[in-house]
Amino acid sequence: MGMTINAAHTAVSIKVLLVEDTASERFYIAELLHQQGFEVIESASAEEALERLNEHHIDLVVSDWRMPGMSGPELCHIIKSRPQPPYVLMLTANADTGFLIQGIESGADDYLPKPFAPAVLRVRLLAAVRLIELNQALARQNAALERAITEVSAANQQLQADLHQAALLQQSLLPAPMEDINGWHCLSRFASASMLAGDLFNIIRLDEQNLGFYLIDVAGHGSAAAMQAFSLAMMLSPCRCDWHGQTPAGLMSMLNQGFVDPGEQGQYATALIGKLNTQSGQLSLASAGHPAPILLRRNSQGEDCDQVVDTALAAAGFPLGIMDASQYPNIELQLNGGDRLLLFSDGAYESLHANHGRFGHGRLVRLAHSGAQLSHSALISHLYHAIHLWQGGVFQDDVSLMLLCAPAQSNPDGRSHEQSAA
Repeated sequence: MGMTINAAHTAVSIKVLLVEDTASERFYIAELLHQQGFEVIESASAEEALERLNEHHIDLVVSDWRMPGMSGPELCHIIKSRPQPPYVLMLTANADTGFLIQGIESGADDYLPKPFAPAVLRVRLLAAVRLIELNQALARQNAALERAITEVSAANQQLQADLHQAALLQQSLLPAPMEDINGWHCLSRFASASMLAGDLFNIIRLDEQNLGFYLIDVAGHGSAAAMQAFSLAMMLSPCRCDWHGQTPAGLMSMLNQGFVDPGEQGQYATALIGKLNTQSGQLSLASAGHPAPILLRRNSQGEDCDQVVDTALAAAGFPLGIMDASQYPNIELQLNGGDRLLLFSDGAYESLHANHGRFGHGRLVRLAHSGAQLSHSALISHLYHAIHLWQGGVFQDDVSLMLLCAPAQSNPDGRSHEQSAA
């Protein structure tokens, strides 16, 4: 019973180039190929076959070995040097092993000694069809994968561009250095662990005498944390809340009541809100689980020392988003001439060194104390670079530093604190 390949009914029609210089042989083999459902293109020489290859997409080449001019192996070598070459079945009247090796080395995928029985040719063609269809399916999958990669790459490029614009917007919300607000100075440093940060802070000039400020640290980093930080910051905009009429505790309660966790993923944030009277030095603070500031106080003998604000401040209230009814008491502080208040997020001290462990709050306090004689800008830069180096130059978490500096008193020699630090 005859076996038919039905190549015409395969997923993709298979086109065969038959290369045979003897007309009778070419007619016989072409008829066998037609019976199996192949579309056949005939060539009487290797040179003509190369022309047909340039004109048609060929899946399978059936070529004689011995032909005038270019031989079958020479043709095969040229064919296989092309990108995505077709399957090559070599026909030869010589069954010698050396010829077989030469044919395979030239790139032939299979060979068939002549004369051959039609059934043997059908078997070889069946094997060729299976491999060709497998390669065609693989090519389609690769093409689909390349299209998907291109689409994903384009989407990723757009996403990166959007994130970059969002990062620029976030950076624009950070305060510029403020100088000589009734003699007060405010400096800051900021670094994000990813393109978008969960930290956000600002200082607001409420009027000629009063300043307001806040520092927000949303758990985690990236776009979700950044959007939450932005939302909270917008709630503290002077256009949306009454900084004059409310205490920091009242503002913090308002912030906590307005905290929304859209995905209900347990998102929360710590925050510190303060109001400063630049005439009297009176400072009012409220904390939602935020690290306590470090107070570098200038004593009456003109010496610098460090003092950490009462640690009850850090535990004064739950982080935002934990309890709707959380209470946030006001903490009152008096800042005197020459005092400096360092505010920061937990990323400033929770980073890990590969060999030396956690940076630690105590280290931050010691560094602030050791740099107490430095100028305002030198002190905050000293702290920032120490934190950066501890992490090996790659920030593990968002880091926010803000330094609030009272006007300097005169030293016994008549020089100001900043002049003494120079």
